Order: sequence, then C-alpha cells, then structure tokens
Amino acid sequence: MSIKNTLLNFFLYLRNPTVPQSKKVVLTIKSFCILFIFSMSADYILDLISANNWLINKLQITNIVSHREEIYANGFWISLGLIVITAPVFEELLQRSYLKSFIWNNILFPINIGLILIFIFKIRGYYLFIFCAIILVISNIVYSRIITYKKYKFQYLRFYIKKYNLYFYISAIAFGAVHILNFKTENFIPLLSIFLVLPQIFGALVLGYIRIFMGLRWSILFHALHNLYFLILLFINH
Repeated sequence: MSIKNTLLNFFLYLRNPTVPQSKKVVLTIKSFCILFIFSMSADYILDLISANNWLINKLQITNIVSHREEIYANGFWISLGLIVITAPVFEELLQRSYLKSFIWNNILFPINIGLILIFIFKIRGYYLFIFCAIILVISNIVYSRIITYKKYKFQYLRFYIKKYNLYFYISAIAFGAVHILNFKTENFIPLLSIFLVLPQIFGALVLGYIRIFMGLRWSILFHALHNLYFLILLFINH
C-alpha cells in the first residue's frame, strides 16, 4: 500500500471509526512503518502548539526541565525499562485492549469520560472521591443492565454499532487527559490544559487504529518504538 493510500485510509477511518467485521482486514508492515513516521512528524508539529511559551506562561508550568532531569537521574537503562517497556504495555492494556469488545467498551465508557473531566477540570480532594464513586456506580449499572436484561443489551448494542466513533474518540481523549499529570500547572485554567496533551491525543488515535487493524501486540510495539525514539533523542541532547 502506498504512502498516500495508507494515510488516506487512516483519515477516512477517523471520520467514522468502526470495528471491522472481517478478520481479514489488517494492515501491512509497510503501513505500520508509514504510520509510525507520520505519527512522529505530527508529534513534532503538535509539540509546537502544546509547548509554546504563551501556554506555558499562561498555565505557569514549572516542571518542563525537571521532568527531563528526573529521566536523566534514573539513567538510560532504568528509563528504558519504565518508559519503553512498562509504560506501553500497561497503557495499551488499560486504554486500548477493550476497543474491540462490546461489553468492556460500555463498562469503561463512563470511566473514560470521568477521567477526562477529572484531569481537564482538575477535580481534587473530597469532590474527587464523590465523583469517582458516582462514575463507578454508573459503570456498574451499565454492566448489570447488559448482563441481566436482553432489552437493555440490545439497546446498548444498537448504540454501540451506530456510535462506535464516540467510544473510539473518548478513549483517545482520556489517554491524553491522563498525561496532563506530566505537567505541574500553578495557574490552572479549565479546558485550556487539553492543549498540553494534543500530541498524546493524536498518538492515541493512531494507536487505536493500529490496535483495531493489526492487534494489541502491534499497538504496544508502536507505542514502545515511539517512546524509544524520544528517549534516545533526550539522552543524545543531554
């Protein structure tokens, strides 16, 4: 598949994400490499938006340098284990393993929405405890209705098939929202912080596409290679 067709198919998929019905619909190694190079290029462009001086000063981010220093302090091999091996496996299992599962998509849908709200609006303290409890109750209700009642199961299934794009996009935004933890903001402004994680959100869209059409192992590999590239660059520049 050519570079043009690979990227065209990716963006066409983003217009209306669906779970492919045929198991024969898979991507090639060539497509994997094309998407990887494209993702890295897009990451640089989005970094210009997320790491611009206006945004950093507006949110009063204080740990831009210290975050890198922590990685240097751990050393290359420990950072390799944490950032290139542990993080991709854990994050892919947590955020994308369920993308082809009707039941788990519905169970985790309210949880992912909750994660987005928690990090974008910086819900903390007592309110965080109450909010998490409500989210877990909603998730449990959804699970009970799907498992116990055929009527509700079919209703959820119809919604799942017609609105799968919501599950796909919410998963990607939740992945980005969690990475707001990478930044220490002294002047918190609701919603504005989402611009800090635009690279992670776009990366999650690519990873979701890889996970659906190639499988979870390939999305883990894609994620690991992405982190390895930036880790090597970090230590070379240091």
